[in-house]
Amino acid sequence: MPISRYLSSVRRAAVIALAALPAVVAAGLAAPSDSTKTQAKPPITQVHGAEPGGASTQSSRKFHPIPLPDSLGDDIHAAWRLRARVGKAYWPQWITHPPAPLVVRGNPFDFFILHPDPPSATTAPKPIEGGGYYYVSLERLKATPERDTRIEEINRWWSVSYDLEGGRGSATRPQIASMLADRDFMVFEMQTWRPQWAGLAQMDRVLLLRSNPDLRAWLDSEAVALRSAILSDDAKLRSTLARKAIRARGMADEIASHDMKLQGALDWYEAAVRSEGATRYVSLLLDEEAKNVVAGDTSYAMPTAGGDFAFRAKVWRTHLAHSKERDVTGLSLTTLREIGAMYCVLLDASQPGWQADFFNPATRSVDLLSKVLAAGRNSKIFSG
Repeated sequence: MPISRYLSSVRRAAVIALAALPAVVAAGLAAPSDSTKTQAKPPITQVHGAEPGGASTQSSRKFHPIPLPDSLGDDIHAAWRLRARVGKAYWPQWITHPPAPLVVRGNPFDFFILHPDPPSATTAPKPIEGGGYYYVSLERLKATPERDTRIEEINRWWSVSYDLEGGRGSATRPQIASMLADRDFMVFEMQTWRPQWAGLAQMDRVLLLRSNPDLRAWLDSEAVALRSAILSDDAKLRSTLARKAIRARGMADEIASHDMKLQGALDWYEAAVRSEGATRYVSLLLDEEAKNVVAGDTSYAMPTAGGDFAFRAKVWRTHLAHSKERDVTGLSLTTLREIGAMYCVLLDASQPGWQADFFNPATRSVDLLSKVLAAGRNSKIFSG
């Protein structure tokens, strides 16, 4: 079929679909007239930092997009404000990267938001009121790979993945904003190093580590010591508990070094602890601040780098105080996230700028903590 006939049929299908949406029809929208084809593109507020376009010369771009569903634009802007506020306070390198592209799966249309180079079968770009721009896909997008539904690669760009039907439901705006910002952080990780996500596909490695009772016991000991260190109000005791965690991890390393398969599984575990742990660390901070950002209550100051440990780690100390030791033990996909996040908590308030080295593949999280303890007096949370 000639491309012109194909695009014409797609356009007719879009118009039919629009007619089925009462809210859109009530808004008085109609198919654009031929005169709009020669009009210049509307100005796009530069949020991503690059001109929207990609395949902008494709003939499909002459079709004007339908509005974003409901209040999706407000959800997106809330997520951008949230990432900026929490990122500035807790992970400054994150906000030096522009907001990640967002791929939204809706019904009956899918959307590309802030995507610098969307697939060719999309409409013309349209600005989002308040900042940003989006395209509407003229073809239904395939489902996200089962390996991870949180982020995906579209046209060589890592993007936040969001399914309106599966992600919205009864979720509140703070919950949606936190989720989108959390996934944005995952894209940031993809831009920074090669993270190792921990999904069901990697469960065989977790089971292999569990198969050695001594190895499992030492990893559990590491987790308990980290948790106790964060909850301790005494700097010297905190230092003792942190050293206990480091020794426990050293024993786990020793056990794994005698078995090639165990060593491979533990190497994966270390990468997953850091990748998922950093995301989990930021996620809880986002959850805590999301309601305030959405409500516009941001007049108070966020904790500053190198500030008081009790204040800077308050969110995580509260979280751990409301949990039990068993919540960080047992060697599972959930506990490895908590363990990685706890390393972040201890590093965060003890060594300003620690984030720059956290994603260095040549350095393990336990090595970074060892370095802080070796600094002695330079570490405020361990020296009192």
